[in-house]
Amino acid sequence: METPQQIYTSSIARNTLYNFLFRGSGLFFGFITSIVIARLLGPEKLGEYSLSFWILTVVGYFVNLGLPTTVTKYISEYSGKKDYISAGTILRNCSRWIFWTGIFVTLLLFLTSPIIAGLYHKPYLSLYLRIGALGMIPMGLLAIYMASFSGFLRYDLIAFLTFLLSPLTFLLIILALVLKREVEYLFWVSFISNLLGAFLYYEFYHSKKYPYVKKGLPSELKSKLINYSQSIFVILLLEAFLWERFELLFLGAYSNETQVAFYNLGFNLANKVILLLPGALAGVLLPIMSEAYGGGEEERLKSIHYNSTRYLALIAFPLCAGGIALAPRIITSIYGSQYLPSAFIFGIVLLAGTVGSVSTASSSFLYSVERQKVILRFYILAVFLKLVLNLFLTRKYQALGAVWVNFSAQVLFGVGVIVYVYAFFLKRRFPWAPIFKIGLTSFIMGFVVYLLSSFLLGVAGLIICILLGILLYLVILASTRTLEKLDFDLTSRYIQKLPFGLDRIFRSLVGVLRRISLGEDTR
Repeated sequence: METPQQIYTSSIARNTLYNFLFRGSGLFFGFITSIVIARLLGPEKLGEYSLSFWILTVVGYFVNLGLPTTVTKYISEYSGKKDYISAGTILRNCSRWIFWTGIFVTLLLFLTSPIIAGLYHKPYLSLYLRIGALGMIPMGLLAIYMASFSGFLRYDLIAFLTFLLSPLTFLLIILALVLKREVEYLFWVSFISNLLGAFLYYEFYHSKKYPYVKKGLPSELKSKLINYSQSIFVILLLEAFLWERFELLFLGAYSNETQVAFYNLGFNLANKVILLLPGALAGVLLPIMSEAYGGGEEERLKSIHYNSTRYLALIAFPLCAGGIALAPRIITSIYGSQYLPSAFIFGIVLLAGTVGSVSTASSSFLYSVERQKVILRFYILAVFLKLVLNLFLTRKYQALGAVWVNFSAQVLFGVGVIVYVYAFFLKRRFPWAPIFKIGLTSFIMGFVVYLLSSFLLGVAGLIICILLGILLYLVILASTRTLEKLDFDLTSRYIQKLPFGLDRIFRSLVGVLRRISLGEDTR
């Protein structure tokens, strides 16, 4: 019989797997797409696309208004209470709010795009932003329905729909660039992709007969949703400035398109790495913690936080160490030697993202217990630091200055949130011993991989370095007994589901590591 800890840890692991598949599919095709775009457009046009896309990303926050996060949190909470009527009412009303907000933002952006282009002295922005404005409504509806599936912990459905949409979007981009290597075609593809995605999510939600209650919200619940979403909106807007390349606002004004391209490429690649593995776990923490909070399970909530912090470190630290060690090889092998300046940016963003990944457990904890205003204060502090540093470092050192600005702000936020949660909520010491062992193991692995990369040349050599690094990391973890019995139990459970005989290969590897770490006979 499974213990409560095994049950909820299994829930985290299962949804993390589906979230990994969902993110993995999207990020894989996004990664391939970024290679195609970078190589076909070149640094200058890539800079045009990057700056325009960043502006549209920020504008998108004014469409969503924090409502997708609100939907995920409260659908999880009310489904945890078995109140599915309220969950359906929440989705219906929030989707209507996003629709009408989307109309307003679309019209406003369409009218003001020439003004924005004039402020940057970049005429091309006017056309790109007007095309992008057309996709605001479908983008918002897509986000709200995806959030509802997250709230019901149906990451399997999100993964399935992503498997459908991602390759189709990739093929449309290839077709657009083959027809004509112009940036405006990419924004038309984005519009079509968002429109199709919103339609598919809507159809799937209603075909699966999830609750959608056509009635107004009770005044108390409506007030709660509005207050929560207002706080979340401000936080997400500040989050955009902290995590979503706020430096491009200054790079676009102070430097040329090539510097924008170098920064954006290095940042995006590091971000994809962080989102794929640590992000797969981090993405399921809010609904699972909210469910525990809604059920009044305080000890379970604290235990989820502790385990997720450890797991995030287990994933993020080796990615950071290996990525920094192989940064120049990764950039030149994937994008070409013309983008070599992005390697340094890639490494520093990985380092900052590692701190941010580990802090996600603490920020999700604060969101779930409705203390988002604490996060808001840390965001304001970090964004203020970023604003001040950008005025000096980005203006003088351009892309290199921008990446250090990003690093400083992310570390300030990540460390601050972790310290606050442990000091005022958990009232226990941070798990320094296991985190230190994970960090030391990652450093050793990264150093060995760096030495190997001097001898193993070419793309094949890069792949061998990565595989050897993964194996070395796991062996050192087992040898230092950093891995626990629960880790092996969960891993063994999901290895059984692997196809093509891979389960036997990985089961043998896990068995060896288990004997090294725990001294158990797995035969």
